[in-house]
Amino acid sequence: MRPCSGAKHGGSHAAAPARQQQQQQHRRALLLAALALAELAAALCPPGGCSAGMALITPVGAATHRRAPISEWLPHCTRLVGRLSPHQAQQLRAAHQQYLGASARRDDLEQAIHFKQNPAQLKEVDAHTWDTPRTLEELRAERDAEETTKQKQLGEMTKQIRALKADGLVPESAKLEDVGPCVAGELDAGLFPGTPTVSFLLQYFKRPHMIDALWRPLAAIAKELHIQAELVANVDSSAPGEPAAWANLSYASNGFVVPVFSANVHEIRAYNRAAGIARGEFIVMLQDDQILPGEGDSRADGVVWIKNMLAAFRKYEAIGVIGFQSYRFCMEHGANRYQGNFPFREPELGVGMAFAQVVDFGPLAVRASAFEAVGGLDEGLSDAGVCGIYSDWELSHRMWASGWHVAYMPLQGRKEDNQAESGTHKPETGVRCWGRQMGRAGGMFTERWKPLFQHICDTASELNVRLLEAVRPEDTCPFQDKMKLPCADAAGLKAAVEALAHTSAANNKP
Repeated sequence: MRPCSGAKHGGSHAAAPARQQQQQQHRRALLLAALALAELAAALCPPGGCSAGMALITPVGAATHRRAPISEWLPHCTRLVGRLSPHQAQQLRAAHQQYLGASARRDDLEQAIHFKQNPAQLKEVDAHTWDTPRTLEELRAERDAEETTKQKQLGEMTKQIRALKADGLVPESAKLEDVGPCVAGELDAGLFPGTPTVSFLLQYFKRPHMIDALWRPLAAIAKELHIQAELVANVDSSAPGEPAAWANLSYASNGFVVPVFSANVHEIRAYNRAAGIARGEFIVMLQDDQILPGEGDSRADGVVWIKNMLAAFRKYEAIGVIGFQSYRFCMEHGANRYQGNFPFREPELGVGMAFAQVVDFGPLAVRASAFEAVGGLDEGLSDAGVCGIYSDWELSHRMWASGWHVAYMPLQGRKEDNQAESGTHKPETGVRCWGRQMGRAGGMFTERWKPLFQHICDTASELNVRLLEAVRPEDTCPFQDKMKLPCADAAGLKAAVEALAHTSAANNKP
């Protein structure tokens, strides 16, 4: 706070230093008191940590903040919903949010229908507001859809509150209109109208001939699958005409392309920056030297890989990453890098899939919530403007170590750009990337994760045996050199994986 000065503020210059000193002493006293209370609270907490009602007091100026303990919330809301679990509150909140949104849109469409039927009632000043190219039939269909959603969510809220009352978690006298506002303090951004399901992230650098080929297939995929999507493109170069071309695409693509302009930060920082802007539930990191299949390609291969990706993410909620370039089952065991040819498939979805220790760029898909939870790509692996070798493998290991799974799925119909040489393979940049940066990142990666190599490999192997089926059961499974068993021998493979895990754990005992 700046002290007032000058006669018109009712203060004096001489008094300002004294006031500043008093304010500093006051802040210091508050900080010491807060630290003492935090230490006391920490001592009183059980070993597993404090509950919501025992929230620690955070010292003034600390980097993190905590909401007030539940005893200091609105008493009215504490009485109504204070006993709900986070999951129960989230379910009720989602229904309430969708109910209100559908109700508001339904009423708005009703007015649009009225003026569409009675254009003479439109004043000239109101024409811009209510005049629409949509037909009467289209407006009615949208209104009816919103009414259906409204009634569905109203029924869902009623059912949930009835069940919560039966469990004694909500007072018997509680009404829907009272409970709803008390859970509405945290909205689900994923439920906002038009929120993308998929956000494609692109790192772009000096490939003007590729611009159309980079965004049009993706827009075609979204249209074919009837999903909301966006392409967040980090434009890392300022060659003549390139920034303007990408900026114009924002309008030409009807908002599908979202350009971000950077000063050659390169891929790690580019993907993190784009991910911070992306709004999709799932993120797909792309490279600018690859042409992905889209409209006009055989069997609509572009549609297939995104459709399969979404199905896998939704069936296996623990999957944090799906790679589409190449993968390795076990880094400890020789050259087992695979691309395209894979030994497993997901039986229910009927698509090729494998759990793996690591997957490569690109494309590389991540669950947005998982990507945020683990901290994104590690910017410590390289400097700004330098390539990001090892960042995909490092992310794979961080996902495993954080409780997420890493998988691979095939992508057919991808093509490479042959008109321009890759920037990381030019003579003037090759050594900087494949020598200096790779050496630095590789050393850091190995030191951080090598103790977990075998443990991750064992876990991925067990998941493949337990959850997937062999494409060619007679073949030897490729997990490790020590496991020369056919993929059809699920029991034998499972026993071998468990035996290896047991041996590994025994060897790591202090």
